[in-house]
Amino acid sequence: MRSPADGYTLLLVSAANTINATPYDRLNFNFIHDIAPISGIGRVPNVMVVNTSFRAKTVAEFLAYAKANPRNIAMASAGIWSPPHVCGELFTMLTGIRWVHVPYRGAAPALTDLIGG
Repeated sequence: MRSPADGYTLLLVSAANTINATPYDRLNFNFIHDIAPISGIGRVPNVMVVNTSFRAKTVAEFLAYAKANPRNIAMASAGIWSPPHVCGELFTMLTGIRWVHVPYRGAAPALTDLIGG
């Protein structure tokens, strides 16, 4: 962000960049004001997945189970303040369910544990 505006220096960012700038009060840059977006080059969908042995197979079934069993479900994420974590918190706010957030050091270990049960 401190590079001269020479037209040759580009920064490729993701949702994680904007999310991670949010919880800190004293950064030496303002992510929203110090960069100028040029173009979107990709989209990453966020999806909710469960182990195949889990009894809920639809979002409606999942919500019914989660509401009947508060804090009995673990929600794995790629880490604190990662896009999956923030999406999970938004899902919590929108639905009113209660689960336990389990932050991992990346999406791969979280997915490995999910598949393993």
